[in-house]
Amino acid sequence: SFYGENLKAQALNDYNNAISYYKKAIQLKPNYSEAYYNRGATYYGMGKYADAMADSKRALDLNPGDSATKNLYDMISRKLGS
Repeated sequence: SFYGENLKAQALNDYNNAISYYKKAIQLKPNYSEAYYNRGATYYGMGKYADAMADSKRALDLNPGDSATKNLYDMISRKLGS
């Protein structure tokens, strides 16, 4: 499946392919909070903290009660010193 390929790419630290899959998922379903969360987590793993922050903010906007997204957001905030 599309999502399974994405997770496989992320698990293999093939971050660029994972980002590409998440971008496609977001294009297909713009309000898919999990795709924003996962892309943000992938950006975080790549050290792209500004991109990670933008995606985690969007994921929180879409799903404000999600504790995993809140944890990611807090982790990125600490990295950025904000």
